[in-house]
Amino acid sequence: MTSEAKNRELLLLFFEPDEKPNPAKKEAFLKNVMTGQITRATKITLDRMLLIQVKYIRKMAWLAALMILLAAALITKGNPDSVLQIAALTPLLAFVTEIETRRSYAYGMAELEMTTAFSLRSIRYARFMILGLFDMAVLAGISLLIRKYVAMSVLLTLAHLILPFLLTMIGALLLERTVFGRTHPYGSGVLALLIAVVTEGFLIPDSPVAISFVMYGFGWVLELAAVFLLAAVIALFCANIKQDEEMTAIWN
Repeated sequence: MTSEAKNRELLLLFFEPDEKPNPAKKEAFLKNVMTGQITRATKITLDRMLLIQVKYIRKMAWLAALMILLAAALITKGNPDSVLQIAALTPLLAFVTEIETRRSYAYGMAELEMTTAFSLRSIRYARFMILGLFDMAVLAGISLLIRKYVAMSVLLTLAHLILPFLLTMIGALLLERTVFGRTHPYGSGVLALLIAVVTEGFLIPDSPVAISFVMYGFGWVLELAAVFLLAAVIALFCANIKQDEEMTAIWN
């Protein structure tokens, strides 16, 4: 058979119509779709969405909090007098948390994720809530763990741990609103290091500032500051999401 004949045969096979599908269950299928027994998309509940985001969060974000908990446990065994120096590590935890919540933008995946089953807003809220609650639980656990080594209440101990964390979060979220912060997503890591250094001198109990707060009964100021900064972090995060949506809409 010549090549021309082979080509003609291939063309005939190519244009030969396929067999029609068996329509035996077509009517039943359409009826089920119309009555809602079969849906085109599976409805995903809130708990299912949160579970998906838990799996999506990188192990680094979980390990950062657990490493601080481990460090606190080791310090209580070796040098319990300086146990609250663990507060200097919480800015690094805040940095990891913040960068994980904005990973969609850091890797240029924001527009793609806006076309998925969840809105980008719900994804960021979910990650922020999951990691935020996990971090708070770890810091609260550390406060209970080291309470017997410091002459302070659990709430005041937690305030010492959480203040550097919240200050770093506020700085990182403010930086995220700038052009520099958007083009340099890991720039908040430098801010975290600076706050960690400052923490050593101002917020750790054996520093003059912290001793004055405790001695003169002004520990409540630190507790109130922690509540205020927590509210500021939540407000800034919501404002950043709104700004992201507006910028994405303008870009599109």
